[in-house]
Amino acid sequence: MNDGDDEVARVGDTWHFGVRDIGSLDLLVDRVRRMLDGAFPPGEIAAAALCSVVAQHPFWDANHRTGFEMAQLVLRAFGLKIVATREEIERYVRGIDREGLTESQIAAWIRRRAEPLR
Repeated sequence: MNDGDDEVARVGDTWHFGVRDIGSLDLLVDRVRRMLDGAFPPGEIAAAALCSVVAQHPFWDANHRTGFEMAQLVLRAFGLKIVATREEIERYVRGIDREGLTESQIAAWIRRRAEPLR
């Protein structure tokens, strides 16, 4: 990082699109693999991905959006997708931090909104 990046990190102006913590991404990949090997339901795997990215903030910016898209990618691999309004998705994903939603609560929300791909 250069001195400008240090200043950005210090004041919280997160415009940088790079990876902030590669270790948390490595842990996420390992966890998803173990969940797949353990035949966990798609909604639980998607919730783990979403919750991990939002909670661990592995990127300098866009962790909420990236976490949601990771959950969608997991579900797509199983022929599913989350169907909800943009406003509901944003409110819910932002609520993971604000309201301290648990992974099981997130999985339940995903199960209620998961529909087959068309």
